[in-house]
Amino acid sequence: MKNSDEWNEIKKEIDKQEKYLKFNKRDIFFMYVGENVGYEQNGKGKEFLRPVLVYKRFSDRYFLGIPLSSKEKNGTYFFSFTHKNKLQTALLNQIRVFDIKRAKYFFGKIGFDSFVKLENQFLNLFKVTPQKEGSNPLGQNNIRIIPQNDIKIVKYNQNYEKIWDEFVKTSKNGNIFHTRKFLSYHPKDRFEDKSILIYKKNKLIAIFPAIEFENKIISHRGSTYGGLVVGVKNRLNDSLEIWQKIIEYYDKTIEFRKCEYIFDNYPSREVEFSAKKLGFYEVNEELSTCLDLDFIKLSDRRKRAIKKCDNLKIVFDDIDYKEYHKILTKNLTKYNTNPTHSLEEMKTLKKLLPNNYFLVTIYKDNQMIAGIWLVLATNKTAHTFYIAQNYYFSEFQPLSCIVKKIIEYLKKKNYKYLNFGISTENGGKYLNKGLFEFKESFGGFGVSRFYFRRDV
Repeated sequence: MKNSDEWNEIKKEIDKQEKYLKFNKRDIFFMYVGENVGYEQNGKGKEFLRPVLVYKRFSDRYFLGIPLSSKEKNGTYFFSFTHKNKLQTALLNQIRVFDIKRAKYFFGKIGFDSFVKLENQFLNLFKVTPQKEGSNPLGQNNIRIIPQNDIKIVKYNQNYEKIWDEFVKTSKNGNIFHTRKFLSYHPKDRFEDKSILIYKKNKLIAIFPAIEFENKIISHRGSTYGGLVVGVKNRLNDSLEIWQKIIEYYDKTIEFRKCEYIFDNYPSREVEFSAKKLGFYEVNEELSTCLDLDFIKLSDRRKRAIKKCDNLKIVFDDIDYKEYHKILTKNLTKYNTNPTHSLEEMKTLKKLLPNNYFLVTIYKDNQMIAGIWLVLATNKTAHTFYIAQNYYFSEFQPLSCIVKKIIEYLKKKNYKYLNFGISTENGGKYLNKGLFEFKESFGGFGVSRFYFRRDV
């Protein structure tokens, strides 16, 4: 017997609610489905509840949802999957619009692979007329992947070192931090290497440097930047298919830090776009400062600072790493931390990549008082890895003259950008305004770098 009167009273209270739960595609909520008419699906119990899958989000208030059942059902109208170790059946023939007011509590998220299969079954079920190639029946935000069965993944080993580094050199978005030569400075037993190469029709089209740490795939814990590096002919559908293969291959939580766009050899934002379409999300955003070397505009304050140190001796490609590391370590002591690289590691990197790493220092009366460790990351972008000074000599503003010298050097080499690094701490939660203003005084502007994650 229908309990319509009881449901009507509950419905009146639900409609008065002014607080709304946040929701996204693939979320599952226990909803006040209610007492409905005829063959329409009802809720259960005194509150008329039933789990509902968010199939497509229309706004922050309502969505297209599919009611679920704990009973196994067969046929094209139903799709079964496992959720929280229990069987759930999506009632595809009961799909309808739900207001988020009906949600009582969050019940988890359907796995990505299960959702893709459900979506394919749903589209086949409700396909009324033949679709034109490339059309999208559910709107432009519902990205569908054109399968490429000729893509395969190969686990990295040392035999691929030369092939790997040559690919990075000619890639769309790779830089020195993606190369095996750079990564090889780490002791072999420091990380469990999980790097892969992606081939299509026996041609290398992408690489993914990665390690496994705490049951997660991270790209790369031993490098400033990581992420997927693709060839210059990479297109959106290639990125979608490559990420799909990577997700299936690892079957674990995946994290990567994407460098600022100024490090890309060519525009390549389809890589991050496709990652987000396949379940990756931004964990944090950090703010770096970049100098466009074609538009350097020093502040008056910075010009005055340069005059104070203009007669001091600057050494480009200094070899005294020991003294520099001592100054750097002392600088970081007040933050209760140490340099990322040991003295020996800095020397090793200089030996491995002599044309990419340069120690630029400044002296007063034969004493090193400041220095910047400069990295030529690509053919157009350089990066200041460490900036350190002896604060006893801060009145001379020594870092100002070093930056000036670096700018002059890079402009002669036809470089486009100098990246000053981040001015944020704790994953972007805290902005060091003083540091950012110092970098801005050289004409710098803010650029973001992002850390992405996809949960298994």
